[in-house]
Amino acid sequence: MEKQNTRDRILAVASDLFYQEGIRKVGIKEICEKAGITKPTLYHHFTSKDRLIAAYLEDLDRKTSGAMKAAFEKTPGSLQDKILALFDRIAASADIETWKGCPFIRAAAEFADNDTHPAPSLSKAHKQNMETWIAGCLVDGAIDKPAETARQLMILLDGAVMAVFLHRNPDYARQSAAVALAILTKAERKT
Repeated sequence: MEKQNTRDRILAVASDLFYQEGIRKVGIKEICEKAGITKPTLYHHFTSKDRLIAAYLEDLDRKTSGAMKAAFEKTPGSLQDKILALFDRIAASADIETWKGCPFIRAAAEFADNDTHPAPSLSKAHKQNMETWIAGCLVDGAIDKPAETARQLMILLDGAVMAVFLHRNPDYARQSAAVALAILTKAERKT
């Protein structure tokens, strides 16, 4: 097995700590201790904590987007089946003890008072990219008003994440999926 390089190890440790404990709560000292490195080594790879936070969110964006796209692509059936699979992923998270909801919403909320911090803008970009991707899937799936429908689906997905996290009940995702299905059915292009 290939040994993880230092930069990747720092990012992996920071990512776990940021997600589990909160970005602002985690200090550089804790990251260095858990990664088994010195502060100069961390700052060699990441020039500041803000740059490390940005790298965390950028890496998470790639992983999250990839996982959602893979779930969509691997699901057999209609466009509706593929969209509903995204809600199934959320429902499945309810029983995962370490799951703490959407890291992008959490990151944006932690830095809501700082409009120059990269966390809100990177979180917003992630959400916008996902909405754009869904809109593209809807165009391919013959849905009227794909941008408007994609926005409605994103609102439902984000709402499902928050409700499932708060209540630890997968039924919130299932109910959101039912609403999504109604929206998709109504938006189907009539031929």
